[in-house]
Amino acid sequence: MSTESLESEVTSFLYKIIPATIISLLINSLIITIVLWRVISHKILLPWLCLIFMFVIFRSISFLLYKKWPLIIKTRTWSYLFIGLTVLVGVIFGAAGVFPFPKEQFEYQVFVYFALGGMTAGSLGSFSINKKAFFAYSIPGFIPGTVNFFLIGDTKYLAMGVMGILFYIIMIITLFRMHSLTINSMKLSKENINLAASLKEISLTDSMTGLRNRRFFNDVLKPETNNLISQSLPYSPTKNRRKNVQNPIYGIFIVDIDHFKNVNDTFGHNSGDMVLKKFSNILIEIVRFDDIVIRWGGEEFLVILRRTNKNFLYLFSERLRKKVESTKFVLENGEQITKTCSIGFVPFPFSSEFPREFNCEQAITIADHALYYAKNHGRNMAVGVSIKENIKIDETVAKTIINSFDKAISENYIELHYTN
Repeated sequence: MSTESLESEVTSFLYKIIPATIISLLINSLIITIVLWRVISHKILLPWLCLIFMFVIFRSISFLLYKKWPLIIKTRTWSYLFIGLTVLVGVIFGAAGVFPFPKEQFEYQVFVYFALGGMTAGSLGSFSINKKAFFAYSIPGFIPGTVNFFLIGDTKYLAMGVMGILFYIIMIITLFRMHSLTINSMKLSKENINLAASLKEISLTDSMTGLRNRRFFNDVLKPETNNLISQSLPYSPTKNRRKNVQNPIYGIFIVDIDHFKNVNDTFGHNSGDMVLKKFSNILIEIVRFDDIVIRWGGEEFLVILRRTNKNFLYLFSERLRKKVESTKFVLENGEQITKTCSIGFVPFPFSSEFPREFNCEQAITIADHALYYAKNHGRNMAVGVSIKENIKIDETVAKTIINSFDKAISENYIELHYTN
């Protein structure tokens, strides 16, 4: 965990606890005011209480600004602002420790000192994450009262002063221990989060090609596509043309390396792996940064183009086919070979008029049928599938398209688009 990242985490924590510290501060200041109402002159007590309320306003404003614009100002500046206001509240409460108490009212002075000591001890939990914040509050908040006891000089005041010093030393020792534990815990928590993220990333990645795997499709992409079709609006025909509804379109491509088994059988599996890696690089190079490439299994790949249009699907499939056809694949022995690929592709949602009739997995199945159609008709070919015009999609038609591809063609439910 970098120093900058740690500082950001610490500052974020300090600002998160502001509401709780403000509530505690108001309660304690009101209790002190009530107890001292008949002991300290109102000309002193009321201005002191007003200063508390002014501080609360400033602290609340800083909290709201940080919550809304945490990145506009540098983290260190936010930290300095927090510590500066903490010094201010320490000075205000420290003033309570040196109120001009009548000498015979020792018990009231002890009460205030006890309250200040309790607030100092309580601040350990809040400020142990930042030692500067603790000292910014405790030195002006607790030390003046302690010094005042020594200045008065009476035996019982001296005793209170000595106990105050011992108490503060214990607080400092505790602070350093708590700070170490808190920072180490924060670092460990961050490392665990990063480790979990790394393990998650590994579980979603094909180890050989570095592409996404089927688990990525199930965990990440499937929910995204389900959300896409749930938001898609069907459009209906008008007299002259269909209503123009701008639904987002995805492109789904199943891509298979032609005669890949021959590479393994002739040149060995290491050469086969080199071909797969090179093929993966071609796919990565040809898609946009937000598109998805998945190793679907063996030498078969799934490509998902996000936010595209139907016309581009044909252009992309032909561009990919030609790119593979013109690439030299280097094998383990240094020999270069050429390969071709077959492609099946569909738009998604598969039906614009009935976008919810086919989910993403069913659209992939249709693209897979198109892929095997391409392989059975000569390979080195891309075959796209679309719904025929004016076909009403019901359960029977949908099942036929998904499960009986040849019948769907013969019944004119779908049409094929070839590129080769």
